Amino acid sequence: MINESHAVIREKCPVCGQGRLLLAVTNSRPNNFFILCEDCESEWNSAEDAAYIEMATRDKHRFLRFATLEDIGGQPYEQFVLNK
Repeated sequence: MINESHAVIREKCPVCGQGRLLLAVTNSRPNNFFILCEDCESEWNSAEDAAYIEMATRDKHRFLRFATLEDIGGQPYEQFVLNK
């Protein structure tokens, strides 16, 4: 379930046109962030890449959970979050 504390990067996915792009956390160590569509599950390595449909991948990252606003404090991704 998506809630308001999850970090939203874009309001609409460029691949499916439906889901929001959310910041996600991988389950590898150390925890890294990537961008994930909540609907079609397209993935991008970075917020900058998420502007380009051709940069989308599938099943490249190992999803752990959606990042919360608390997770991104002071991180470079913070500048891309719409709902901070």
